[in-house]
Amino acid sequence: SPTGRRVSPLHAVAYGLGQRLWVIVGPVTTVLFPAAATIAAGDQRDTLAKLYVRSSKIVAALVALPALALTILSYDILSRWISDEFALSGSTPLRLLSLAFLLNCLAHIPYVFAQAMGRPQIPARFAVLNVLSTLALMLVLTPGWSIAGAALSFLLTQALVTPWFILTINRLLGVTARAFLSGACL
Repeated sequence: SPTGRRVSPLHAVAYGLGQRLWVIVGPVTTVLFPAAATIAAGDQRDTLAKLYVRSSKIVAALVALPALALTILSYDILSRWISDEFALSGSTPLRLLSLAFLLNCLAHIPYVFAQAMGRPQIPARFAVLNVLSTLALMLVLTPGWSIAGAALSFLLTQALVTPWFILTINRLLGVTARAFLSGACL
């Protein structure tokens, strides 16, 4: 690498496990896009909004349990899988990244619906905001907190950007926060 530093095994394991949550969401978004695009093209806003809320509910249900299991059991998983020493250093980054990827996965459905409605500029703007926020936070948090600081940077960015992105797409679809939360939590 240009800085002479290599990726730490702690980071690779924690990031790799957290990122596996995307594997759960991928099949849902793959089949959802054509349906959402067809409904959006037919100008069936109410049907589109209902599909959006149901799809958000499905994704939340699919990723919540694995993400929370990784968060709660991070030390146990890493100590049994690799070693106690590894778990001692790697469990905090794994906890932070698991929560960050959980939040990130919740943004996948709004992303698909923005694309399906022909509004790719919205997720593009949020992607730029996501990158810039993560980078800025990493510059501040990584020097003092190392890998945990990098993981915290990603989590803080997701905690700030994802709800804003979801609310933006909710407004675009005419879905109130109350309807979204009650529909997504039932």
